[in-house]
Amino acid sequence: MDVDKHRSDKIDNLVSLIKKLLEKLVAVESQLSDKCDVDIANRLDLGVKAVEDRTHWQVQDFMNKSTALEEKVSNQLNVYN
Repeated sequence: MDVDKHRSDKIDNLVSLIKKLLEKLVAVESQLSDKCDVDIANRLDLGVKAVEDRTHWQVQDFMNKSTALEEKVSNQLNVYN
């Protein structure tokens, strides 16, 4: 009878331990679900950098064209003055 009680206690302890581990697993999974995947973050970062680069070059192109246009307008005004 004592052996059966001892086995039963061991099984109960094991079940209790498994329940605690599962609870911790659920808690960890819950915390991880709020986190971002590193691969996704890296891809987003690359996308943002690409947009920044394109914007930089578009601004540079605009500035160059704007300067050229200002020179043309200035030259035209000088011709008429």
